[in-house]
Amino acid sequence: MSTGPTQPVAGRPKPWYQVAFQEAYLDLYMHRDQREAARAVRFLQEVLRFTPEDRLLDLCCGPGRHLALLGDKVGVAVGLDLSLVLLRRAHRHFVVLGGGEQASAESTRPLLIQADMLRLPLDMGVFDHVVNLFTSFGYFEREVENQGVLAEVARVLRPGGMLALDHINEPVMLGNLEPRSERELPDGRCVIEVRRWDAHARRVEKDITCQRPDGLVRRWHESVRVYQPDELESMMRSEGLEPVARHGDYDGNPWREDAPRMILLARRVGSNP
Repeated sequence: MSTGPTQPVAGRPKPWYQVAFQEAYLDLYMHRDQREAARAVRFLQEVLRFTPEDRLLDLCCGPGRHLALLGDKVGVAVGLDLSLVLLRRAHRHFVVLGGGEQASAESTRPLLIQADMLRLPLDMGVFDHVVNLFTSFGYFEREVENQGVLAEVARVLRPGGMLALDHINEPVMLGNLEPRSERELPDGRCVIEVRRWDAHARRVEKDITCQRPDGLVRRWHESVRVYQPDELESMMRSEGLEPVARHGDYDGNPWREDAPRMILLARRVGSNP
């Protein structure tokens, strides 16, 4: 899922997150289906306790797998992403679920916004919930920018509003890190993924090569800063987001070092100016 950009400097390549999230990226994760999304939404419903009056922001909503289901749980659902490719896929997804363009237009469906997550084009304190799923945090190289994402989350949450942030669990990621893998997609494309852990920067790096049967090749890079729960919770507190729970999966089990995921919940404290 895509985040927002640091503006590229003339003569330098664009940041990876402005390049990676295209059609080929979607095909790599086609195994992430609606069944998995439904499991996540059931968990979020249980821990965040949605009501029909709530307003929810899916920050880095990607192709809208979760947002399509979240929209049925709240009064207003907004999906925000940098990638127009992913947002177009989300729109098509909502149309199919809604029974076509006309039916979808006439019904209440999630609102999609293309924007930079560091500068949310949203009013202060308008959301009851913000969710950030599928490891869409830690994309920026500068820590001040990753911190800035949490500052924006706090700004758009009302006092008492809740954040759910789903992130990599570092011990499990390191234990399962496969330096190189190769697989074939249903249409015959060959995908090679090369991974490494940068212990100094605390980032997991991945280079992807996708080659079509006709020989056409597309390459891109992914890079994510990986956090310990204490680190993230300290960053949250700095922005007025008080951590309230750690979960290790979408079944609601507590976080442990051997948990599949790290899902942190935090409540917006204080008041908006």
